[in-house]
Amino acid sequence: MIEKRLEEPIHEEMGDLLPLPTVEAIVIKDNKILLGKRSKGIGRDYWWVFGGKVRKWELLEDAVKRILYTETGLIGIPYKQLLSKSYFFCDRHTVGTPFLVSINKEHTIKLNDTHSEYKWVSKEELVDLQCHPMLHGILLDGGFFDE
Repeated sequence: MIEKRLEEPIHEEMGDLLPLPTVEAIVIKDNKILLGKRSKGIGRDYWWVFGGKVRKWELLEDAVKRILYTETGLIGIPYKQLLSKSYFFCDRHTVGTPFLVSINKEHTIKLNDTHSEYKWVSKEELVDLQCHPMLHGILLDGGFFDE
């Protein structure tokens, strides 16, 4: 895999012209979902699942593992890919592919600078959080609201 990163001006220009491919990690444990409060970039100040952009030549499953580890320190195993959808954040268009991801029962979360905090949230608690409006749809597709 190529570790090259785009310079910010080029990245911004690409985001202005093209939809960006992303992955999202839906981590559910004990009927609660792991959410992070974005501290910068797309979705800033909103609660959202952990995720990010797919790199060139990177498999989607590898991207979700890389991003989850980079943003939380968790080693995850994607076990179900959900349908890709278009998401619109501010002036950005992304095509996101959510995955249900399992983690080891024993874990320590270490956030990087992309998020200011994290929470394990129940279905009932989601109502009181400032979540991005599209989060509910992703969680519905992932079976989080199934009885």
